Amino acid sequence: MKLDVVFIGHDREVFDTLSGLDDPDRAAVYALMQMLADTARIMNTQRFKKVEGTGLWEFKQRAHRFIGFYLRGRFAVVAYEFKQANKLSKTIIERATRIQEELKKNEKKAIEEESARAKT
Repeated sequence: MKLDVVFIGHDREVFDTLSGLDDPDRAAVYALMQMLADTARIMNTQRFKKVEGTGLWEFKQRAHRFIGFYLRGRFAVVAYEFKQANKLSKTIIERATRIQEELKKNEKKAIEEESARAKT
């Protein structure tokens, strides 16, 4: 199964941060994202795991954390945090959750509008 991995956000923070990593870290994160795109999952739970109690997932490369979620055939990367500890901050989880809810709401609205146009 193929999956699109996309960067979504109100600013370019996530993409710019990824682009600014040193070469080995950037290559490792890109390799994880490519694996996710190719197989729709990553078995290495040290590098990719579900954020407990949420619909979010976390890529980890050393202290770099990229947070995202699955959304209809895509994996949307929406937030970034530099964190030494294993637990993400409440602020970054809330931010990613807000973006997730907004995207789902917009997607539902687009589907409803398309359905209404198809009926006319």
